Amino acid sequence: MNTARPLTREDLSSAARLRLSALELYAERGEHAASIRDVGRHAGVAPGLVRHHFGSKDGLTRAVDDDIIDLVRATLEAVPLEGTPLEISAARDAAFQELLQERPLIGGYLAQALTASRASGESVLDRLVDLSAEQTRQLIDRGLDPRRGLRTSVFTTVVRQVAVFLVAPVAERAWNRLGHTLEGASDVAPMPPVRVVVGPAPEEDRR
Repeated sequence: MNTARPLTREDLSSAARLRLSALELYAERGEHAASIRDVGRHAGVAPGLVRHHFGSKDGLTRAVDDDIIDLVRATLEAVPLEGTPLEISAARDAAFQELLQERPLIGGYLAQALTASRASGESVLDRLVDLSAEQTRQLIDRGLDPRRGLRTSVFTTVVRQVAVFLVAPVAERAWNRLGHTLEGASDVAPMPPVRVVVGPAPEEDRR
């Protein structure tokens, strides 16, 4: 019988508590609206520990990015490389969506991070692009040629994945608005599914 206690914030090291608190605050309000003092207070530790563990707020943000990218990588790498490249891509998309449903904080964080500008360092979008390129190269190395070329395949994957953060909120607001303003429209009707389709690239871009 497993008698281990569930992991709580108090069980975490101060560095882990700061990363978790930054994730929660950034997901709620964006990294620019959450100060070092806010993160420390939320974590229940002295704000000075941010500099002690991470050097700066930028260092803390990079550490949170590392956590997110590592989790996304582990999620996608758990998908078996079985079937055609198209089937593997669909399975990875499904695994990514399942991660977002199970861990809504991840989705909140990515939604904020993808629309925020950073003065220095790689953005979350940069790192998602690099991760997708890395995984597409793995398919090619295994003889699973995506046929559309590395650049186009990575572009299509990333756009499809980030669309949920950029397009879906706008679509939902538009649907809800119409439910309130159109005569006879029901504001509780289910919104039609939204899909983002990326067309085939011109022949000269397939390289």
